[in-house]
Amino acid sequence: MRTLLALLLVTLGVGCASSPEADPFAVEKAVAYGDDPRQVGDLFRPRGAGPFPAVVLIHGGSWARGDREDMAGVARRFAASGYVVWNINYRLAPEHTFPAQLEDARAALAWLHERAATLSVDPERIAVMGYSAGGHLALLLGLDEAEPAPAVVASGAGPTDLRVYPRSPAIQRLLGGELEERPDLWKSASPITHVTPDDPPVVLYHGALDALVGIEQSRSLAARLRAEGVTSRLIEQPWTGHMTAFLFDDASIRGVLDFFDQHLR
Repeated sequence: MRTLLALLLVTLGVGCASSPEADPFAVEKAVAYGDDPRQVGDLFRPRGAGPFPAVVLIHGGSWARGDREDMAGVARRFAASGYVVWNINYRLAPEHTFPAQLEDARAALAWLHERAATLSVDPERIAVMGYSAGGHLALLLGLDEAEPAPAVVASGAGPTDLRVYPRSPAIQRLLGGELEERPDLWKSASPITHVTPDDPPVVLYHGALDALVGIEQSRSLAARLRAEGVTSRLIEQPWTGHMTAFLFDDASIRGVLDFFDQHLR
């Protein structure tokens, strides 16, 4: 959707032209972090010596579709603010069931850690961020205690307790079965079940009128994080649903950047 809007603006003559030299960052496209065609990402690197904080971006799409290009606008905003950005694709359901998507996100995070010195990245200041299904994966990266772990997590409208949606076709495709058949998997794939006091700081943003992933998913996780003493913030976007909160996200992204700057600068 973001790509379609950008094309429309260009067609109408509203968009502003820019050249690679005008951007305060360089972009390297389709860099592989694994052998599968989906295991690639775009690398945005600020100009300068560094070391820089970094963020791994994870697109949405019900774990079954979507592309890193959906997060390109967010990537450019973070890169312009002095972050190295690693904007990734991952394997999709139902051809690849969970935890393939989480394994890919973890592999991409590890790829960035291993090349931190070469890329002028501070390995102690790497965050993860995603929207919708990508937000769910970002939360699991931060809360499931596996290594490498991010220093900060951001999730936009990410499902936090999959068990609330036992009849969801998208979740059933992701997990390869219904809740009654695989209750332990549905539980382990739910970020809210992994909250502990030693979790990294978490910032959540969510449209108040979201009918696809209800805002109670973020509110419940925020309450659990507070109860465990984890530093967290919930940004509620009034009068927006699932897609409108993604398309009109300027205030939320500014809030996420502020949160990241507070904990990564």
